[in-house]
Amino acid sequence: MPSARPTVWIIDDEVRLASTICVLLEARGFGARCFTDPAALYGALDEEVPEVVVTDYRMPGSDGGQLAQELLRRLGPRTPRVVCVTGWRGQIRPEHRELFCGVLDKPFAVDDLARVIERANEPGESHLRLRALSDLPVARARGANDA
Repeated sequence: MPSARPTVWIIDDEVRLASTICVLLEARGFGARCFTDPAALYGALDEEVPEVVVTDYRMPGSDGGQLAQELLRRLGPRTPRVVCVTGWRGQIRPEHRELFCGVLDKPFAVDDLARVIERANEPGESHLRLRALSDLPVARARGANDA
């Protein structure tokens, strides 16, 4: 029997991108919910805590590292694993690197994101460690499967 896929929350200030990623992850069996600003995500934590949060790194007024720090402050040991998607990997601040269990460069194929999410959710995987994930393919030509 296949194991259940984790619940994933996506946060990206690009509304269409966040929505598209959610739809594509749901089609792959993930429970997915999308947000476009951190305040809405923080408010939703009163109802549910996902297993994994996928965050854009650069967003107006905040960044993925600040979001991960706030999740850790609010949730402590219940903090979900945080995966960062970015077109700006070189701009991730050193103090934020340890907060991500995965970093995926934009543009990316949704199948690659699904693998990163699955890997991040593996038992024993620390949510406070950067994983370069260098074994994933470099961005390829974008198609219907890409975000």
